[in-house]
Amino acid sequence: MLRGHVRLATSTEEWEGRDGDHVTIPPQRHALAAVEDSAVLADRREPAIVGSARSESSYSQAVKLEQVRQAYASVAELYIELFGTSQQVHADDLAFIARHLAGRPGTVLDLGCGPGHITDYLRSLGVDATGVDMVPEFIAHARATHPSGRYQLGSMDDLDIPDHSVTGILAWYSLIHLPPQQFDGVLTRFRRAMAPSGTLVLGLFVGDEVDAFDHKVATAYRWPLDEVSERLTRAGFTEVERLPRLSDDTHRPHAAIAATAAEG
Repeated sequence: MLRGHVRLATSTEEWEGRDGDHVTIPPQRHALAAVEDSAVLADRREPAIVGSARSESSYSQAVKLEQVRQAYASVAELYIELFGTSQQVHADDLAFIARHLAGRPGTVLDLGCGPGHITDYLRSLGVDATGVDMVPEFIAHARATHPSGRYQLGSMDDLDIPDHSVTGILAWYSLIHLPPQQFDGVLTRFRRAMAPSGTLVLGLFVGDEVDAFDHKVATAYRWPLDEVSERLTRAGFTEVERLPRLSDDTHRPHAAIAATAAEG
């Protein structure tokens, strides 16, 4: 279901990052191997932030997650070059992230941190931020490029952190490949990890209904913002701000949404 083909091209091609930012690249840059639909589950030990038990994940869900990991791993070098600095993030998005996550005491997790550039941006604002990603190539780059930061190999699919232990979570376009039937479970795990009045910031693609589309790396999903807000409420969050952005020549319709952990 999650197919992340990067086709070898004979002409220039539009390439996009997780946040839908499109960049035109020449054909010789497509010497990356195509991502196969089949996946072999990685046999590796992960840091403590990832739990050893997968009671909430079926085998098929784990396979799909591994397909996404392999898809990004196969294009990691190109992705880092095209999208791997905070200067390549829209100023309005950086301001939104800072508005809701800067100045918070305690730990903030950047889940699906990619090359680590937004984790580093948060740390430059004084945030005690830790970046987590399931792609080893991204974590290796983040550690080498931002040696003073904290980056861990792991997955939001199976967080192993104490309940109510983090004051903020950033999931910046890191839920876009998540099948809709898994969305509520992830939000519930986020809420369980969140300290009282903690803040969750999401970046996502926007559409009139929940549906899949062919993202350059792997199948992704669009969400109506009101639907996301309702699901946040069910998971124990209260929306505090949304920033919708219309499509243009370089982006699909997308948005940011911030929510705080509801009392009780």
